[in-house]
Amino acid sequence: MVTAKKMHRPAAALILTLFAFQIAAVAQAETPTESDVRDIAAAFTGTFDSTAQYNMEVEAGLSEAERHPRARLINSVIPAPTLGRRVFSVEEFALGATAKPTRRRVVSFELDKPAQVIRMRQYEIIDPALDVRKGVTKEQLKPLDGCDVLFQPDGEIYNGAAEDKACLAPTPAGEPKEYVGLRMTVTPVQIMRAERIYYLDSGRPVDGRRDDGTPTVHFRSQ
Repeated sequence: MVTAKKMHRPAAALILTLFAFQIAAVAQAETPTESDVRDIAAAFTGTFDSTAQYNMEVEAGLSEAERHPRARLINSVIPAPTLGRRVFSVEEFALGATAKPTRRRVVSFELDKPAQVIRMRQYEIIDPALDVRKGVTKEQLKPLDGCDVLFQPDGEIYNGAAEDKACLAPTPAGEPKEYVGLRMTVTPVQIMRAERIYYLDSGRPVDGRRDDGTPTVHFRSQ
């Protein structure tokens, strides 16, 4: 258990961060503008890691299975004129493990005026050997249909989520269909992400663990 004496500044900041994430759904959203697209892209750029959250969960006595894994995100602006003006390489690393990323994606941010949201499109990289940081075209990517994250601003905080049950996970023929539930919050100092796979028919988590909605919190490190 974390006592008041042990509650150092990063832990206190983390608790406030998680509280903000839980109330994001009822926050008063604003209609986004082009300047918001610029600002969320600036906040998204950089290196982030979840060490503070992991350490706090260790102090709280959570088992290894209950903890959020230590991970690092490196989000880099890349040249990709066929995809838009604000396009990123997203690399995720498991800290303390391999030097190779555990997941690579390309994402782009754009203003969707009819929907009154900032739309983050997601793409898979077709060729695993391709270094997209040097540039990429649409033909080298596979769009993740239904997996756009729709953000709305609340001051400097950008809360977003994929549409409910729209981001389908690949499943073998004859197996129960699955979908990815995804929520994100982007601020100038951290990126929070709650991502989980569920059964489409029942809504139960595929991994069977209790779903408390707690996100992985990546604080800016660079």
